[in-house]
Amino acid sequence: SAIEGLLAAGIAAFLTQPADLIKTKVMTQTNKSNDNNIINAFRKVYQSEGLPGFFVGLQARLSIVSIGGMIYFWSSSIVESMIK
Repeated sequence: SAIEGLLAAGIAAFLTQPADLIKTKVMTQTNKSNDNNIINAFRKVYQSEGLPGFFVGLQARLSIVSIGGMIYFWSSSIVESMIK
């Protein structure tokens, strides 16, 4: 069950990394003009870094999220077995 949590969280982190990266870029932009939106952030990342640019920071995110998922699934299975 801990391995399942690790894999599930890792896959989810991988699949949502591009959206999370764009969200973070939009939220942290200091220039508050009207051109700071999701489409422009997506365009800027793709033009400057290409497709790999959407996965910048993936290693750190994978390690944090996967370990968290593993701990969550493992601890919930222990609590479930204690309840039964």
